[in-house]
Amino acid sequence: GTVSERLGKNHYARLEDFANETRLIWKNAFIFNAPDSLYFKAAKSLSDAFEKAMEKMEAEAEAVSALQVDTMERCNILLADIQANPLAEWFLDPVRSSSRVPPPR
Repeated sequence: GTVSERLGKNHYARLEDFANETRLIWKNAFIFNAPDSLYFKAAKSLSDAFEKAMEKMEAEAEAVSALQVDTMERCNILLADIQANPLAEWFLDPVRSSSRVPPPR
């Protein structure tokens, strides 16, 4: 998807930029799908896992003066973990504005 491509091209200058764009994916899933839909539930699960990992990364970054692992490399590791999650299948490809989006379930 778009976040993965941008991360691979070193598009994000800061961890917050990566996190905010990833959070937008979850936000869109919450807005455009009913709370009882599989998409909403999958986004919630992935969002929770993402936020937990982000908290850990931020705490580790604050605990040391210089990161042992490059921040963008950490983003790549986190993204790979999220992409490996079976619930992520619906969120891996970017949404094309010209394509028909199925109605919320």
